[in-house]
Amino acid sequence: MIRKTMSLGFDGIQNFPTYIFIPTVGALRNFRGVDSKRELDMVSECHKLGIFNMWYAATPKQATEVAEAGTDVIVPHCGWTCWGARRT
Repeated sequence: MIRKTMSLGFDGIQNFPTYIFIPTVGALRNFRGVDSKRELDMVSECHKLGIFNMWYAATPKQATEVAEAGTDVIVPHCGWTCWGARRT
């Protein structure tokens, strides 16, 4: 699937939406077999194929896992934002 996606002209891959944002969504994705392990496998596959990839991480553990899997960029996610940088 990664090679097919890249053949359509994409330059890289990013994991959004990801399992880390909403626990209920994560539970549903885990049930369907699209869990964090599968995302890490995708990071590793992208790395092996030389495909630029950016991966969200919400915890230090997730950041370590994607770094070890070979991601090019870790996007630190510190939680949902509301109304921009400041509320007026």
